Amino acid sequence: MLKRKLYRDLRQNLSQFIVIFVMVMLSVMAFAGVHAYMDGMRVSGDKYYAEYNLADMWLTGENFSAEDMEKITSNDNVDKADRRLTVQGTLEGRDGVTLEMNLIEENEVCRMYVFQGTAFDPKETDSVWVDREFARANGYSVGDSMTLKYTSFKMEVKIAGLVETPDHTYSIKDSTEIFPDHHSYGYVYLSSGVIPFRIPFPFVMIDLKDPSLFDETKLQLEEEISAIAATTGRTELASWVGYNSEVEEGETYAFVFTFLLLFIAILSVITTMNRFIRKERTQIGTLKALGYRRRRIILHYISYNLVLSLIAAAAGMVVGVLTIGRFFLKMEMEYFEVPEAHMVLEPVVFIAAALCVILIAAVTWLSCRKILNEPASQALRTEVPTVRNTNFSLTTRGAFRNASTVTKWNLRDIGRNKGRSLAGIAGIMGCVMLVVTALGMHDTIQDYLSWQFDKINHYESYIVLSSDYTDSEYEALISEYGDETSQTIAFEMQEADGTTSAQTLFVNDAPEHVRTTDHDRRAIEMTDEGVWITEKLSGSTGLGIGDEFTFTVYGEEEPHTARIAGTCRDPQSQRFFCTKGYLESLGMTYRADTIYVDELLDRSRVPEGAEVIQTREGLETGVRSMLDRMNSVIVLFIALSAVLAVVILYNLGILSFSEKQYQFATLKVLGYRAKPLRRIFNQQGRILALISIALGLPAGYFMVSYIFSAALGDNYDFPAYVSPQSFVIAGAAIFLVSGLVNYWLSGRIRKIDMVSSLKANE
Repeated sequence: MLKRKLYRDLRQNLSQFIVIFVMVMLSVMAFAGVHAYMDGMRVSGDKYYAEYNLADMWLTGENFSAEDMEKITSNDNVDKADRRLTVQGTLEGRDGVTLEMNLIEENEVCRMYVFQGTAFDPKETDSVWVDREFARANGYSVGDSMTLKYTSFKMEVKIAGLVETPDHTYSIKDSTEIFPDHHSYGYVYLSSGVIPFRIPFPFVMIDLKDPSLFDETKLQLEEEISAIAATTGRTELASWVGYNSEVEEGETYAFVFTFLLLFIAILSVITTMNRFIRKERTQIGTLKALGYRRRRIILHYISYNLVLSLIAAAAGMVVGVLTIGRFFLKMEMEYFEVPEAHMVLEPVVFIAAALCVILIAAVTWLSCRKILNEPASQALRTEVPTVRNTNFSLTTRGAFRNASTVTKWNLRDIGRNKGRSLAGIAGIMGCVMLVVTALGMHDTIQDYLSWQFDKINHYESYIVLSSDYTDSEYEALISEYGDETSQTIAFEMQEADGTTSAQTLFVNDAPEHVRTTDHDRRAIEMTDEGVWITEKLSGSTGLGIGDEFTFTVYGEEEPHTARIAGTCRDPQSQRFFCTKGYLESLGMTYRADTIYVDELLDRSRVPEGAEVIQTREGLETGVRSMLDRMNSVIVLFIALSAVLAVVILYNLGILSFSEKQYQFATLKVLGYRAKPLRRIFNQQGRILALISIALGLPAGYFMVSYIFSAALGDNYDFPAYVSPQSFVIAGAAIFLVSGLVNYWLSGRIRKIDMVSSLKANE
């Protein structure tokens, strides 16, 4: 009998159970989809790094000899080590293309993942192994020939393989670019034997047996090998940092969005089930009167949602992985090179889905238990609204004293039904937060763009100079393009606790083209009295105005002492700043590495003495690409929040209507027409919506602030920003949805049967 009742109830309450199914499926789908691609990126990357021996340590110097290599490999903690020469070259016949040329002896560390062709062979002196993404973008395949150029040296080689390497998962031309451009930049590997003369090896890649002993191994090697100018680890590798920062940022906003979605969906399902069980009050009383045990009745009603929510959760995981997960993983892999990247469902996804099912079952159990505690004779009767002696004096004080009867009635009803009202406010508030957070992420990036490209960067193009340019080449360049230049110096700084850290000093001799800004984004005029430090770096190093610090430039032995003259703020780079005059006062030589130009230059026409030309337009295009990618996330979560908002408002309206049906029937008997009753119903919806919006707008801003403070890497420093337009859009959208749903529900007032409604409580 209970089975037949189950099927009958499912048919009669199909819309309610469809709502439960959709809500559980949507929330689990979003949670599983986002986690599938973010966890997949992390797991795929870690597996790739482990299997293909991403180096744990990089040694930098002018040249590492064979004797140095013997000392390195004899260290107890060194497993494998490879020497490498890396230079920036060009490709003959392809204007504007830059190739990172890596000449190696062996390929034991940072091993190549070969997609097509043969594995690396150091004896092949006329072959090249090419970045697969670059080859794909430029139409190259295995067996094709290409002519590589470095300064005046040319070499014609044949493509032996299309590869990717673990130290190039995030492959960009230089630090000024944000996203890879595979059409104009790529990397290649060649045997060092391709060069007919002896070449220097300024880099050594080391695979450690125990990476946790990095510091000890570093000290040992630096003591034994004088050629070492700098020792860095994975955390200083731009490729590793870029990829892992993306994973960490994604995990931060994924947690925020999916947690809110789960919370809102579960709240919606709870209100739906609570209403359904209350409707089943007399049915439960009948079953109890017929002798059914409490346990069997509870299991019967739990089975309604247990099976339904299990199917919805399973469907949500499958659909989420196949749609959201697959879409975003494919989009991410357009910017990163990780072979065999795949989605992963970790235990947290199954735990979250199980919690949804358990919570729904628990709510059903609690609702049934409350009714089963009553005598069967009382449960057989429709629940009579509880009349409480409340001291609700708001409507008798202040401005509310002169409020209309409709307003007073609604305020008292909200006060008497705190649980329903708070549930509705919490649900709508969560939807407002979702919309504000999504729009705020877009606004914050736009605000960052304005700061970086309108207030700091005042140039159209800049020329990156070759590291070995001659004086005559430099004179020719500044005579043609001007002498607005800068130099970036990498150095090692002594910390207060005795440790050292890698930092950079930006020597600005182009103050009108690259401006330094303070906390309020106003331009600062630096003097020759010291260096300026960014606020975020000042906080992490403990250095303040008036402090002195000692640093050593990489490749030099003589230390220098500088004084902090002021603080500044930079949204993209945390470093030190100074003028050319102050640098020279420290006894250091200024050697420009960048020239800034007011005109838009042709990036394919790189002059002698220069390495690459970059444009402001190109930089902005890269960031715009990031915005386009973020817009996909924003659209997804706004769509989900809109669906959830409609369902929550519908559930809240139905629950409110069912509780007011007796009162509305009474008012109709007293002569009230449907129109004023609809006004009463709609006004309460507006009041709750306004309260929810008032709470949700600031909460949404704090959520945006949390996301950017937790997700931004160490190099970035910009505050969260939500534009007034976004606040208006979020508030107006939710208020409009609330109004439409309540207006539609209020139409049911016309259909109230006064006789059955009034006699139901007899």
